[in-house]
Amino acid sequence: MNSHYSLKQCQQLFLQSIIEGDNSDSIVNENTGTANSQALAAENLSGAPNLSRLINSNIKSPDIRISIYKNNYQMALVNCLKSTFLNVSRLLGESNFKILALKYIEANPSVSEDLNQYGKGFAKFISNRAVEINEEIGDINKGDSVIFYVAQADYLKQCCYYAENNQLLLINAFINMPIETQMETLFIRQPSLYLLASPVELRELDAIKELNDLAYRYSNSMVYYLFFRNEGKVQIRTLEKSLYDLLTVFDLPTNMNALNEHQLEELPILLREGWLKLAGAML
Repeated sequence: MNSHYSLKQCQQLFLQSIIEGDNSDSIVNENTGTANSQALAAENLSGAPNLSRLINSNIKSPDIRISIYKNNYQMALVNCLKSTFLNVSRLLGESNFKILALKYIEANPSVSEDLNQYGKGFAKFISNRAVEINEEIGDINKGDSVIFYVAQADYLKQCCYYAENNQLLLINAFINMPIETQMETLFIRQPSLYLLASPVELRELDAIKELNDLAYRYSNSMVYYLFFRNEGKVQIRTLEKSLYDLLTVFDLPTNMNALNEHQLEELPILLREGWLKLAGAML
């Protein structure tokens, strides 16, 4: 496309190409009744380039044009989900994954131009629907299916990778504060940290080759995972339940007055690891 075309011209052309098709009269005739055509006509009369010649004249029907746009939109979101849920896509197979992805997109269209966190509810969605494709990945005992935890792990890795950078906490400055000020200071968890409690072993999922092998990673007890970013790479480590629970407390701004005695004892671990940041200005 000619680099001299303005963004406004391209946007108008895009709308016209979907709705009107290649109708030259609609561009120069101000009696067509559409604001878009009138705008294009005004630009053409003013000497701006006639963009109508860029429209594919072989596609006349607005329905066909809209269906092409819808298909492109859907495939863009399918590819977005596929790049986020790498393990799920690999284990379900491309065909099965696409079926579930299209159903999810139909029920959950994107509402943001930022697709990095699109698919927030995909794990729950496929755990409810995946049994339609393969009965082996249905519920084990009770609770969510195994595939739910694999999908949620995929999603949290994506969120972790694109999260804001952690903020440096000046520990020495905090320690030197009066104890009353320390107790009132609000902390919150760093933005690139994500938590997941799972009965499924989630480390080294890429070593799983067959979907049915996931059943062997299921246990009757929960394992507590922390997803974090280190030098541009997302890593996973396990936590003691007490530390996991304490980190969940800092989902919201919290000060030491809100913690119990045991939590206060473990708070220095979170501070030393750099897992917390100030929720506001240092008092």
